[in-house]
Amino acid sequence: MQAFRKVSRRKGVNGDKAYTRAVGKLPEYISISPITIVCPKCKAPSGDVCEVLLGGGLETVHVERIKAAAAMDLVVKERFSHSRKLSK
Repeated sequence: MQAFRKVSRRKGVNGDKAYTRAVGKLPEYISISPITIVCPKCKAPSGDVCEVLLGGGLETVHVERIKAAAAMDLVVKERFSHSRKLSK
């Protein structure tokens, strides 16, 4: 994959100038986020945190949810790498 650049026009300190920001190479595989799966401990739906503490100041995710996402991630990475080997 090739690196790409983003060009944007924004008024800066010295007036209206275009700037370029190097984004870098995109990863071949993006890891599974724990927030995208249902929590096995409290059954919080995907997209929601497990608990909100301190009047909304602290959002928590259970360790079990993180471990489940990591296990799913390993399975998907193995399948992804296996399919990449077959296509070469």
